[in-house]
Amino acid sequence: MTWQEVQNLAEVYLGGDYKLPKDEAKRLVALQSAFYFAADKCTALKLLTVNKQVDAIIRMGPGDTYVRMPKLPKDPTDHLDIDSELCPAVARVVSHYVAKDVQMKEYHKREALEIMRSYEAKVQEYMQEMDIRGKYDKEPDNVG
Repeated sequence: MTWQEVQNLAEVYLGGDYKLPKDEAKRLVALQSAFYFAADKCTALKLLTVNKQVDAIIRMGPGDTYVRMPKLPKDPTDHLDIDSELCPAVARVVSHYVAKDVQMKEYHKREALEIMRSYEAKVQEYMQEMDIRGKYDKEPDNVG
């Protein structure tokens, strides 16, 4: 998904009750926080690297891999630097940050975590297959 599509999805999730900030810098801060949340909570295949020299390593990944911080989009038409299946979760986390009502904030966070749990189950199955094949020493395929 593009950055614009994720913003549109977040506004749909917010249901017209709240709007994303008009200031692009503030929207990008929310996206950066959502990226960090997602990269910390699940194993996004697109973010795995064996290069520990990457500027923004968030944590260790499976095997000899590292989880890097996704790059922020430079333009609304740029595709997000995260697995496409996680884009709805990122939109939910952005919605969580924007919503003011505590119940709505928690609802968006729960929904994001559910998407991430579903994705993580698929990734763990993939990782088990890679472990069986002994392929953790290579850069993962870009499946996102």
